Amino acid sequence: MQVAILSADGNHFVRASRDGTLDAVAEEVSTWEMFEYEEYPDGRFSLKTLASHPAGSQFVRARGGGGGLLSADRAIASDHEKFTKNAIANGQVAIQTSDGRFWRAKNLGGAELDCHATVVSSWEAFTIKSL
Repeated sequence: MQVAILSADGNHFVRASRDGTLDAVAEEVSTWEMFEYEEYPDGRFSLKTLASHPAGSQFVRARGGGGGLLSADRAIASDHEKFTKNAIANGQVAIQTSDGRFWRAKNLGGAELDCHATVVSSWEAFTIKSL
């Protein structure tokens, strides 16, 4: 299934740049903001860039399992490339890394994206939209 991930501000989508690093600055969905979503039996999921993306068919990973940047630069999905959705309000989710940290869009969106957060607040709220 293909998805786009909307940041908490409701205006910015997560995108993979040419080198595979992720941010939350895109205001429209194109190839760079679309990901293949795969769910696993243990409830975790992975995201992979589309084949047509410059960093094509690469899984998103939390560098070091969490606590750093997110990048799409892995050919297979192992532990650092699998995430857990934690339901928040209004259909939003907090996306948790394998070491227990959370994705974070600075300023609610329109800026950097990382996985430094250890608790869920407004910057850690995302909406995963099926396309």
